[in-house]
Amino acid sequence: RNFLLVISIIAAATTVRAQWLTKADECASSREQYRHAKAHDAKNSDGAHDAGISGAMNWYWGQRNFGLGYIPKDALHNAYAQTKAMRAGGKGITPQTTQPQWTLDGPTDAGGRIESIAIDPKDVNTVYAGSANGGVWKTTDGGSTWAPITDDQESISMGSLAIDPENPNIVFAGTGEFPATNDSYAGYGLLRSSNAGRTWFNVGPTNVASYSKIIVNPKHSNLVYASAGRSGGGVLRSSDAGLTWQWVTDTSFPQNTSVSDLALSMYGDVAVLYAGVVGKGVYQSTDGGDKWQHLQNLPFTGWTRVCVDVDPANWENVVVLSVDGNGGAGNDDLEGIQYSNDGGISWNDGNPGAAKPFYEGAGTPPQGWYDVYIRADPSDFSHWLLGGVPFWSTHDYGNTWTEDRSFHVDQHDAEFAPSNNSIVYLGSDGGVFYSPQGADPNTVNSTPFNIPNSEFYTISTDQTQPDLTYGGLQDNGVTSGSTPSSWGPFANAGDGAYTVTDPNHSGVVYFINECGTVQLEEYNNGSVSGMNFTAHAGDYVNWLNPICLDSKNEILYLGLDHLYYTTNPTAGPTAKWTRCKTALYESGIDTGTSVQAIDAFGDGKTVVCGTSGGRVYFTTNNGPSFTNVSRGLPGR
Repeated sequence: RNFLLVISIIAAATTVRAQWLTKADECASSREQYRHAKAHDAKNSDGAHDAGISGAMNWYWGQRNFGLGYIPKDALHNAYAQTKAMRAGGKGITPQTTQPQWTLDGPTDAGGRIESIAIDPKDVNTVYAGSANGGVWKTTDGGSTWAPITDDQESISMGSLAIDPENPNIVFAGTGEFPATNDSYAGYGLLRSSNAGRTWFNVGPTNVASYSKIIVNPKHSNLVYASAGRSGGGVLRSSDAGLTWQWVTDTSFPQNTSVSDLALSMYGDVAVLYAGVVGKGVYQSTDGGDKWQHLQNLPFTGWTRVCVDVDPANWENVVVLSVDGNGGAGNDDLEGIQYSNDGGISWNDGNPGAAKPFYEGAGTPPQGWYDVYIRADPSDFSHWLLGGVPFWSTHDYGNTWTEDRSFHVDQHDAEFAPSNNSIVYLGSDGGVFYSPQGADPNTVNSTPFNIPNSEFYTISTDQTQPDLTYGGLQDNGVTSGSTPSSWGPFANAGDGAYTVTDPNHSGVVYFINECGTVQLEEYNNGSVSGMNFTAHAGDYVNWLNPICLDSKNEILYLGLDHLYYTTNPTAGPTAKWTRCKTALYESGIDTGTSVQAIDAFGDGKTVVCGTSGGRVYFTTNNGPSFTNVSRGLPGR
């Protein structure tokens, strides 16, 4: 083949701040969330080398603010505008007369993180799905085919979607994800379409990191509400069908806060709103958002993330979930679920059945900060859907729960079809799923719809086999394929990372997963074996750690804060590793930095390494000594 296209959505471990924020602007909730990540790591660390959740934050954020310590306000917007102006003026790269023909290489069958779903109120076959950083996808045939409809927008990270119930051509897309520890992409505004997604206009404030929810008033569609969070957030209202927006300014409602969820029900002709505020609790408005009151009598104190839903037929039926964010390894960080049948005056336990939605197993921290929702069936308030690591459901106010692991874990959204409440679409780290029976146990399809929104960390191609590509995916392991629908994981759950094919040995690929315990393995024509690698005590293992193969000399390199190599990589479990003694960081200056790029010159001794601290090291003797050659490089 002459050309290979890989649409690689770089998987973000985190965004510690929104793109426009300096440290001084960072909201208290973000600092608190990072503290929780550090606490998780401390409880789960073996004390040797685990970067953990906070290490993922450092890995992602450090690449983007390097040299400045922050990302300038409106940087992406200004670059986008400059690019458009250059193209309009005939500047920039001149296209070739004959353009290459690009084709999708896939995967369409691997799935990727879905944060939000909206279903046409009049047509159950028309569905919109918001991807973590792959934009909005639309189907009009019940999921058989999907098309991307926001690829030309400044932000394609989608945190929330909504459709006007009176005019389904009006669609809203709130950019930016909302996992509470910032394990997400920041957005840039609130998008509105008046032609079912063919064109969009950015109508909402761009100085917030995430739009967590958008709701159109079911009786007065000129009234639209949105919640925003992570930084610069609060509750917004529009009285002109979403063309312009104003912040809720009632002093009883926290200002410049982080609102993780919003729910609406009608009381006659007036909207009753419930807002979940990080670090505060639940606030209620019974007059359409003019005045708010804090519901004081809920038995929670954590409020690291707050989920809320309400019965659309009775505003007094409301359910609330709180994540406390303090669960250590082997625990669950669900603080509790409460429901009220009198508008929040009194509350009942919504989890006597003791569901543990965020439990990951012994030795692993829970993750209610990352994947959580609670949805009440619009036709039966006792029926709730609970998204966590696996999916849970109850038909009796939480007295009994059923856990369902028949489809991909790490749940982010579920929506009942407005015109047929038995139909449910669900979104997780594995894509979009469907149930025709209210998401009851074993009624959700186990494979996702074919949406090519997988989040690649890295890719590599096999030069010994036609059209075979390998890659590491966010929460979908290491995968390979040659056509859009032929991909499949060949090893490991969780996040895949670097892959390197061996041109000397057909069918051999070396790969490594995200940090924790470094797993460097060999895939040899269907069999997977470990490679006998153990990091030296005290070496810093980053979230992603690169590998590089000198194929001429059969040397495989791995970068931590020291360089490692083996001269017999195909030995697999009996491979022997050498650790280069020179530390690839500046003592007393660099903290928590490691090798992030390696290139071997092919002579068996010359290697160059680039670090996350912005330094470049060079060796001509395969590692006994390195020279720092960073002098003269630009600061960014």
